[in-house]
Amino acid sequence: MNCDQAIDLADVPPFVDALLNAPSLSTCDAYISNVNADVNLDGTPLVNGLDAQAFVDCLVNGACP
Repeated sequence: MNCDQAIDLADVPPFVDALLNAPSLSTCDAYISNVNADVNLDGTPLVNGLDAQAFVDCLVNGACP
């Protein structure tokens, strides 16, 4: 999320901001925030609450998609 190539606590604030502002994300930010890799009907990244569990799993367990 913060472009340092590591998933760590520094990524929490930008991830939460992305979840709260999902409709206004750029395509790039939406792609990065879409941790569970689901998509809208038009193929664009779907950023929603389902990404939160994937983000936590990645952050805590290193289980990154």
